[in-house]
Amino acid sequence: MSAADTTTGGGTDDDYVYEPESPTAERIIVGDERLPVVDNGVTTHVRKQGVMDVNRLTTVQYIATGLGHNWNQVIGFTPNSEGLLGTPVDVQYRHDNDGTFTTAHRGYVKGIGGTGEPNKLQLQVGSVADFLSEIPASKKFGGTASAVDVLTYIVDTLEDGQPVFDDVSVATADTVHSYAPIYFDDVSYSIDDFLYILGGGGGINFVTGKRFTANRDTLADVLDWFRYHTNLRLWFEPKSDGGLVLVVADNFPQPTFRQTALGGSIDVLQNNALWQMRPFTRLHGVGRTGTDVPMTDFEVPVSTSQYPVATAKYEPLEDRLGGPVTTSVDIAASNLGEARNTVKTMLKSRLDEAGGGMIATSLEPSLYPFGELRAKPTVHDETYEEPPTLSYEIESLQHQSGTDMVPHTKLRVSMFVDTDDIEIVDSQTGMTSGQSDVGDDGSSLDNLN
Repeated sequence: MSAADTTTGGGTDDDYVYEPESPTAERIIVGDERLPVVDNGVTTHVRKQGVMDVNRLTTVQYIATGLGHNWNQVIGFTPNSEGLLGTPVDVQYRHDNDGTFTTAHRGYVKGIGGTGEPNKLQLQVGSVADFLSEIPASKKFGGTASAVDVLTYIVDTLEDGQPVFDDVSVATADTVHSYAPIYFDDVSYSIDDFLYILGGGGGINFVTGKRFTANRDTLADVLDWFRYHTNLRLWFEPKSDGGLVLVVADNFPQPTFRQTALGGSIDVLQNNALWQMRPFTRLHGVGRTGTDVPMTDFEVPVSTSQYPVATAKYEPLEDRLGGPVTTSVDIAASNLGEARNTVKTMLKSRLDEAGGGMIATSLEPSLYPFGELRAKPTVHDETYEEPPTLSYEIESLQHQSGTDMVPHTKLRVSMFVDTDDIEIVDSQTGMTSGQSDVGDDGSSLDNLN
């Protein structure tokens, strides 16, 4: 029996547990009960934007009554319910390749609304990070406060200040030693695979102390202050034994996911990202003449009429597009060394910002923002075999599963650029109008103008 086969009707059989005979791609566990979903089923949004560096929000369509249950009572909802409902919820998705389930979102019942259809409601699942801006902060940190001191205060106060989660701890993602291998060949994702408990020794000392007062500040203010002074990334993940962990990383782990066609584990259904982003492959920079250079510049050009010219290219993208796509810019460089460094830095920055591409994969709960996906473009559900694959950085995603759709994951991506693959293809010194344009080797620069 599936949720689509449900019939409406009341019921109070407390011993009944919904368990479909046919496996489904999602499991919504509310308290200790499995909630039957219908129609558009479950959608989980995972984004960089928000209070944390990874933020989650889930919506669930379910039946109000049926299968011997009043599901609103299971959730804790009544027509007179006001404010926080607070029932814990686990949103689990099945891995497409091996059939195992992963808890993609551990949250709480944040709200319930109608769908416009009889006996069908929509549940919103919030995250523990929602409470950070609601819980007052009253604490003074001295000038020698460590990262451990601040993080311990945040999680302890968070535990005491909200009614849903009584097990919140701190862990740090060791991106140098523990986070290996980075290739998820079997896509068996577990936060415990790359965490170790944050110890008490050492930490990060702050330059100045800080006082937080309850009538003005919240835990969100403490978190913002901490991130400003440490440049660390923080986000919450469910622990395998229950509860939540506040993950801390100084360099966000970027696991590399590969699509099935390459011997990896992600089944890419559609990839038009490159066409949607329309990136360029080369950046051609033209520097300043000596007359434009302020006296404070460290290296003075040989002649006031000369200007540096440099071009950088990103080879993997150029190979994929079958040729160069060039953009030209003015750069604040007065010599060839500055010009080479500037165009390489600018090319990476421009490609990093070339977002907006979309990729659809089979349902894969192990994907998350900041991860790298290596994939080939697809057209009409067919994957190109040539030329080589490209790497994309996941900006945001949403998992979707329901009775009226094929379970899948949609990704919004940007280019994932390895600086080692950016190379200088030309750097010469040009001359102002009326003078000969020659490079360091005496060659003409006419082809650059």
